[in-house]
Amino acid sequence: MAEIKANDFGSMFYNIMYDDSMVDQFDEFSEKYGNASDAELYTEIEKVQAEVSNEVKKKHIENLELIAKMDSIVPTETIRGIQEAKRLVKIDETSSNAKKISDRELRRQYVSPTSLLLWFLLLTVIWRGRRYYRRTLFGPFRRF
Repeated sequence: MAEIKANDFGSMFYNIMYDDSMVDQFDEFSEKYGNASDAELYTEIEKVQAEVSNEVKKKHIENLELIAKMDSIVPTETIRGIQEAKRLVKIDETSSNAKKISDRELRRQYVSPTSLLLWFLLLTVIWRGRRYYRRTLFGPFRRF
C-alpha cells in the first residue's frame, strides 16, 4: 500500500481549489508583496479594491466570515486578523459599481487578476503575524 505523505494532501487541496493560472498568480503576488510593509499592503489594498466590483468584495467578505466561523480550528489571533481585513474592504453602495451582476459574471470577475490580488493581500494582512513567505497551511502555493 502506498504511503500517504503530508505534501500529497497539500497537492490534492490545491488541485481542487486552484487551477494552474491561479497558482501562478499567487506565486507572482507572493514575490511582489510577500515582504511588503503593512503600510504598503494597506496602500495596495486601497488601490486594488477600487478596481474590484462591490459584488466581488462582498463575496470576499463572505469567504472571510466563513473562515472565521471555523473557530474550533482557527486561532483567535487569526479571527482578529479576519476582522481587521474585513474593515479594510470598502463597499460603496452609491457608486455606479453598486449594480447587481449575474452569477456567471460574478464568477468571471472573482477569478480576475485584480480580484485575486485583493484576496491575496487580505490573506497576507490576516496572517501577517506569521509573515507570508509563500507558505500556507499545506505548504507553498506551487504545486508539488
